[in-house]
Amino acid sequence: MAGHGLAAGLTFAVLGPVRAWRDGRELEIGTPLQRSILAMLLLREGRAVTPTEMIDAVWGEEAPPRALGALRTYVSRLRAVLEPDRSPRTRPELLTSVGRGYALRLTPGLLDLEVFERRVAAAENERRAGDLAGAAAAVREALGLWSGEPLAGAVGPYAESQRGRLLERRVGVLETLMELDLALGRHADVIPELITLTAEHPLRERLRAQLMLAFYRCGRQAEALAVFSDTRRALVEELGIDPGPELAALHRRVLAADPGLAWAPAARPPAGPDAGGARRPAGPDPRGTEPDDRDGPRDGPEVRHEMPRPAQLPAAVADFTGRRQLVNRLRTLLAAGHGEGMPVAAVSGIGGVGKTALAVHVAHSLHEVFPDGQLYADLRGYGEEPTDPASVLAAFLRALGLPVDVIPDGLAERAALFRSLLADRRMLVLLDNARDAGQVA
Repeated sequence: MAGHGLAAGLTFAVLGPVRAWRDGRELEIGTPLQRSILAMLLLREGRAVTPTEMIDAVWGEEAPPRALGALRTYVSRLRAVLEPDRSPRTRPELLTSVGRGYALRLTPGLLDLEVFERRVAAAENERRAGDLAGAAAAVREALGLWSGEPLAGAVGPYAESQRGRLLERRVGVLETLMELDLALGRHADVIPELITLTAEHPLRERLRAQLMLAFYRCGRQAEALAVFSDTRRALVEELGIDPGPELAALHRRVLAADPGLAWAPAARPPAGPDAGGARRPAGPDPRGTEPDDRDGPRDGPEVRHEMPRPAQLPAAVADFTGRRQLVNRLRTLLAAGHGEGMPVAAVSGIGGVGKTALAVHVAHSLHEVFPDGQLYADLRGYGEEPTDPASVLAAFLRALGLPVDVIPDGLAERAALFRSLLADRRMLVLLDNARDAGQVA
């Protein structure tokens, strides 16, 4: 977009190398320090910058003794580049003096960053109006203004901090674009781009969630679950934390094959006086959360989705008799925990007194208390080689419908995945012949 007066024909770029053009011909800006001063003036959007601020921004703590004189020289050279036909006796109209400082006075539309933000804002307006295709096109157009690492060629503390800010901004807009494409049903198209983005930004959980959702909607559930395992491993290794609640919730929904994750065309908001508000289109949220009518508290019953219902208990003793008081005590203990956390009951005694028969008998009588199934494992704690807890967890995960190729390798990861699967379920787990509390834990 052309400016007026001395700025006519000028354009500037910071979304890549710091550059300037007049009527399509690139200008020679000069040394990296000179480029850094121009970059700072451009990013300040016409606001004045003091010489002290400039020196700190360009040189930092390594400013030379005569930094002020050097700064004035660089400003003078930039003025000559930007206003080559100005008479030495006339006041600069572009790079002006404001008190003891300087400001770059440009008309709107001359800086690529400004155009970028304007197009992103326009995309958001189109999105609110329900035009997701138009919004996605506008975002892609905005991202097309980038030509590499921002502020390339500029040096100093200010350039470094602003470079990080601009890179973060770009990734955020890319996430928005992926979200729009998923809402438009382009899940197969975005997978290659998301694979590249998650490799470049392995700790960005929003990108990982989008890749999981794209895989899932393409019928690639195992790969979607593998993305979560990779993400958790990266977060634990780099930061010592587990995935956040949103990514964990999406993981549970993928495991449960939640129908709410399926793609459906987003409906445009109805025309009328209320149509221009910041209303999210109906249909599945591309981030993997529920549609609007599910976001708040649910008054009706919770929908439970299909998942294998294991029934691994050994056969009960047909003629089990006696121990009525102990049986009732165990049943009361296990049933009382409903809604109040996880109840745990331990039965101990010398070998051969019937501990397993008692536990199996009680477990079979608790079908109504634990409607989601029963898991069973013999921990072989009585022998020299007790069962490896990691092997037990792998068997449990397979029983819960998890494909073998997505089961994590490590004990901690398997335990975390097991907890995720059972987070909202009532399932009884019977561990027989445990060696000690450590093996059970």
